[in-house]
Amino acid sequence: NIMLDLNNYEINGNGEGTAIKFLRSDYSTVKNGKINYFDRAISFQRNSNRDIINDLILTNSEQAVYGDNNRKNSIINNTIEFNDGGIWLAQVSQYKVENNKISHTNKEGIECYICKDNLIANNLINYGGRQAIYLSGHSENNTIRDNNVTSNGDGIILSSGPENNLIKKNSISFNNGYVDNVGIGIYHYT
Repeated sequence: NIMLDLNNYEINGNGEGTAIKFLRSDYSTVKNGKINYFDRAISFQRNSNRDIINDLILTNSEQAVYGDNNRKNSIINNTIEFNDGGIWLAQVSQYKVENNKISHTNKEGIECYICKDNLIANNLINYGGRQAIYLSGHSENNTIRDNNVTSNGDGIILSSGPENNLIKKNSISFNNGYVDNVGIGIYHYT
């Protein structure tokens, strides 16, 4: 149980390393600050569970948020802009990714690989170079709802095996075709 309130201060890096890493942590929170110029601004790794990032501004990093092999973490009310990639999650479950503003990424806004039982809701994702939301691998039972997806490469893409995912009430417009110029694309490759 750790609470790190940045109290509107900034953490500035040199383009390398990780600003804040959750490693085998539970019930920790980082909030109210700005993180700039890292390889990864925030990293959830190896069994970090029930951790929260809230009300952060994450800019100019290779990957704003990275999550791998953990569950029940929350990414809420953040501004994620001018990063190479927005939120990248692999083998995670029961995440809440809500009320974030994700813009001006070179890659995906939110990418999930083999992710299960996650909620991606009420996010504004715009001006991204690739897909706004991209699920791949055996990503199952995820809910993608009430997101506003505008002016990205493509809108919402499910590729290479996702099953039983719910996509509803998303506003998708003016995406310019990174892959196929689609709002919602569902692809199954064997």
